[in-house]
Amino acid sequence: MYYVLDCWFLYNQQEEKTIKTQIHKSQAPKSKNIIKNLDIKMQTTNQDYTKILQPKKQKLEIPPQNNAIKTDSVQQTKSNKPKLVIIIDDVSLKSHVDEIKNINLKLTPSIFPPTKHHKNTPKFAKEFECFMIHLPLEAINFNSPEIGTLTTKSTKDEIEKTIKNIRKNFPNAKFINNHTGSKFTSDEKSMTMLFEALLKHDFIFLDSKTINTSKVKKVAQKFNQPYIVRDLFLDHENDIKAIKKKLKNSVEMAKKKGFAIVIGHPKSNTFKALKNSDEILKDVEVVYIKDLYEKY
Repeated sequence: MYYVLDCWFLYNQQEEKTIKTQIHKSQAPKSKNIIKNLDIKMQTTNQDYTKILQPKKQKLEIPPQNNAIKTDSVQQTKSNKPKLVIIIDDVSLKSHVDEIKNINLKLTPSIFPPTKHHKNTPKFAKEFECFMIHLPLEAINFNSPEIGTLTTKSTKDEIEKTIKNIRKNFPNAKFINNHTGSKFTSDEKSMTMLFEALLKHDFIFLDSKTINTSKVKKVAQKFNQPYIVRDLFLDHENDIKAIKKKLKNSVEMAKKKGFAIVIGHPKSNTFKALKNSDEILKDVEVVYIKDLYEKY
């Protein structure tokens, strides 16, 4: 059985089932240009790889958990508080930009590539110190895909062209996560071609984990890349009280393992909850994704 969490606005309610997110383990070998082992048992290795990001001297040690895998080294900031990354997906409008900038938190927007429906997203990206790219990938059940959505029928050349254009439009971008993608991320061949293009154009992939049959972990390990994955979604239930409860869950998760990565969407109730979250977030430091995972 699998569960799909592809769209938060247009999904049939009966099809929506919450995925119980697991913290995963991976081994990221020590070297120069990839994110290093963040997670549970910090190990060393003599293997040498390219594209390895360097961590700072201090590392956050993550207590062992079931099914946890090594992801990558966490950058130590001035605060010793646990780190929380809050990503806002689906950013495509000026109103989204304004809402995010009006909240006194280091939110990381994940911005759609430009299409005829949202031509100005490269311009919007310039307004942020840190942003991500929200890459549309094929879903199992979704009737309103974005223009240019990559599918399991996309060729290697088509995938390469898409990522090349994203690099051209967003020269300073580093991180990419998937928009929808339950079908695409479950297809190992498609994810392998995508990872090849991402590495070629110097991107790091974050698995939004819209389905529990995602092959992203397996493919990341095949390329000796870090497996970065969201821990939970904030606004599956579009209610301020429910969103605040998810924020509390995020804080507890960050306290337990040293950090957490959560995803919300540009909904009115999500923004309202975040604007009034000082008390909830007092025991963590909200940081950009780039502050959690240090760039080379």
